[in-house]
Amino acid sequence: MPKAELYKISVVEGKVLVRVPPQLVGAQTASLDDIQADLHLMDVDYIPEKLLEIYERTSGEFDYLCDEESKDFTLQIELTKDESAVYLNIVPPKIEEEPLTEERIYAALKEKGIYQGVLEENIQKMISEKIYYEPTMIACGRIPVNGKDGYAEILFLPEADRPAPGSQFNLREIPMLQEVKAGDELIKMIPSTAGEDGFTITGKVIGATAGREFKIFPGRNTRFNEERTHIIATSDGVLCQLGEYL
Repeated sequence: MPKAELYKISVVEGKVLVRVPPQLVGAQTASLDDIQADLHLMDVDYIPEKLLEIYERTSGEFDYLCDEESKDFTLQIELTKDESAVYLNIVPPKIEEEPLTEERIYAALKEKGIYQGVLEENIQKMISEKIYYEPTMIACGRIPVNGKDGYAEILFLPEADRPAPGSQFNLREIPMLQEVKAGDELIKMIPSTAGEDGFTITGKVIGATAGREFKIFPGRNTRFNEERTHIIATSDGVLCQLGEYL
């Protein structure tokens, strides 16, 4: 769970406020160490006992911690546990003497080893609209796309009687004893696809699962075409089937 859902630090009119929701039994709880680390990044000078009091009270409301004295932007970058996304929280200085730039954000991401999946539009929006104190996703990985199973189109049946394209079926349940002529295309083979791998923010590959091939082979008096995309009759006769052979 992102830290932003476990606690929140906000600065309002120069005052640093901390909110720690009530701690539910069995639920993930806010870490005092995480809160202190974020306050350190913000260069906040506070009384530890005051923070402990807020942490233990867990009122769910924003409580006053101290006055803000930071002089520069603070960039809080959080990588989710599964490395699927990165959130940025921008904490501005009391007086913005120098504007925040994209280059500084990209440099901060580079320090964290984050090079892939960066959402440039989100970064630009955060800067142009001055989205502060609101953790926003600025990078995400790619979900793997599994391959599709191969299938066959039964060309020797009338179109209305054929299985739906892409569906899997048992060849033994297909009506045979169809009259065919030499050269007739009986089966069209649609190959499976390999799929497309995904990746985490840190560049780890998330492998995709390849689709399965549909197995059917030429039997007596049938053959594959040169491209092995169709099974073709080699003589006139009545179609029959034996196992995976046609």
